[in-house]
Amino acid sequence: MAVVVLLVPYHTFRVFDIFEDWYIKNGQLSTALNWFNYLGDAVGMQLLFLLAGAATWFALRRRSGGQYAWERIKRLLIPLIFGLLVIVPPQSYLGLRNHSDYMGSFLEWYPSFFDFYPEDPAGYSMGGFTVAHLWFILFLLIISLIALPLFLFLRRESGQRLISGTARFFNWPGMILFLVIPIIIAEDILNFYPNPIYFLIFFIYGFVLMADTLFEAAIDRSKRAALILGLVAFALFIVWKDLGLGSQFNIPEWFWGIAYRRCIVSWFLIVAMLGYGKKYLNSPPKRKTSLLFLGYFGEGS
Repeated sequence: MAVVVLLVPYHTFRVFDIFEDWYIKNGQLSTALNWFNYLGDAVGMQLLFLLAGAATWFALRRRSGGQYAWERIKRLLIPLIFGLLVIVPPQSYLGLRNHSDYMGSFLEWYPSFFDFYPEDPAGYSMGGFTVAHLWFILFLLIISLIALPLFLFLRRESGQRLISGTARFFNWPGMILFLVIPIIIAEDILNFYPNPIYFLIFFIYGFVLMADTLFEAAIDRSKRAALILGLVAFALFIVWKDLGLGSQFNIPEWFWGIAYRRCIVSWFLIVAMLGYGKKYLNSPPKRKTSLLFLGYFGEGS
């Protein structure tokens, strides 16, 4: 639940950050808000896909593959269609009004929403068709159906043996952090965002992590190292890319390319969040206000 709540300030800050253009941009922009959104881009959607994969583990305990697939279609495809017809068009319209001299009404413009402009696939400025922020629902629908055969195999006895062997391997100290390697490869295969292969891996990871308690133990042991390394990698990115200070330290460009990868920040901080979340959010809240707040979000997640 906490991740979903943070989507509100993230998208609000997009009006003020110095990322690429958006539907509406404020005249005065903020570098500090940019850092918050960098972190959100590195962790937010990745964690949501991982949690969706974890939920799939529990869903398939009581559903057949066909039941699960039909449920995904009902719960994701129908809201996606509704959102594309009702929720997204006003965003595209506002983007057109903000980036052009178009003065027509929303109803006059609405039929034009279904015109697609390859040069503006996000619909930020030309008023054309886009899935906008609903790409998450579209990706989740497609990814859940693509991964279903693999998940059904992993639910079988042979699949459980494979998971158990994998869990024993990654239960060695620090090995859970090396699960970032497939994510790095996926990021390099399709070097654009949102990357479906990239998010497919997080979805599969969520499912697999639920399948054996050894993964939970591995995350718990590595949470501190993951937090430190993830924050260091994020700080290196800020120093190099956002503040442009890398050249002042006379450090080769290739070092920064290795030192910072968004996927490294993503995986390490997610491991830390899972580890510390289990420690602090997985128990009944106490009377203190801060713990009541944490307990509320722990129960809602």
